[in-house]
Amino acid sequence: MVRLRELRDEFDLKIRSFEEFGFSRGIINNIELQVSNPDNEKIEIFCNIFDVSSDYFLGLSDEGIYAYYNDIKYSLDRNDFFDYKKLDYIKYDGRKRLLVVPDRKEVITKLSSIPAIKIIDKE
Repeated sequence: MVRLRELRDEFDLKIRSFEEFGFSRGIINNIELQVSNPDNEKIEIFCNIFDVSSDYFLGLSDEGIYAYYNDIKYSLDRNDFFDYKKLDYIKYDGRKRLLVVPDRKEVITKLSSIPAIKIIDKE
């Protein structure tokens, strides 16, 4: 659960900050120290807090850090995210990452390796 610590650092969240989400300090410590693994419900809460995919949070993928560009949510991979952060293209609005691109740059989209689907009722 190295990524929990990284994400906490990114958003400057202290362990006690998670009490508002129903997590005790002991739970956060145990997860970060890999003494215990979070269940699916906790993983979903962490992913919502940090706006990342569960695969990214669990370290199964380097894709899945979400950022907004022109009010549209995009997925960034870990390397691009850290590169953009160094270049100061990543800004924050609370826990929402915003991608701010200089005028001289162009943004292109690419297909994700994991397509998203949504299941809806039949008409």
